[in-house]
Formats: sequence, C-alpha cells, structure tokens
Amino acid sequence: MNLKKTIEFGYVVFFGSKFCEKDSDSKNFSFKVCPLNQTEVKEMIKEVKISRGLLKKEGEKIEEVILKLCKLSKKYPNILDLKIKSLIVNEDISRIVNAKIIWIN
Repeated sequence: MNLKKTIEFGYVVFFGSKFCEKDSDSKNFSFKVCPLNQTEVKEMIKEVKISRGLLKKEGEKIEEVILKLCKLSKKYPNILDLKIKSLIVNEDISRIVNAKIIWIN
C-alpha cells in the first residue's frame, strides 16, 4: 500500500502486491486518486488478484486503512510518499508492521 503525492493528480493511493514498473500483469495492483469514498475503495480492492483470497472482514480492514491514508493526505499535506511495506490483517485487526514516510518541508 502506498500514498504518493504527484504533480499531475495530487495524492494517489496504490494497493496491491509487490509492484514493479515492468510488471506486465496489471491485475496485481490498482491506483486511485484521493479523495476516495468507501464504494471506490471496495472497487479498488476487487480489481486486484490478491483480494480473491480475503475474508469479508479482512477486506473491510483493508478498506479502513486505505480510507485513513486518504484522510492523512488532507491532514498532513507535507507527506510526499508513505509506503506501508508490511500490513497484517485478520478479521479483528489491521496492524502496520513496517512503513516509510517521506516528508517535505
């Protein structure tokens, strides 16, 4: 998962498995421009192959994280890039295990 500030679109959210620009399989990831509503986030998750193995509650937890990323972009406009490298999700919780934030002044 990633939140990135772009010149063209403002903040963009990325969701998917390991992303490589040369990755020819576009079903491994999805991008959307912030702000997003819950319907758009559900659609974003469904576009990605890895969502097929998610339980309903796990998908809901991922939705919450993506929506919170969009809220962070409004609250902290100095975020240039926020990467969630490891996210643990089950029916009860979602926990960020490893993340990186690039902040501009």
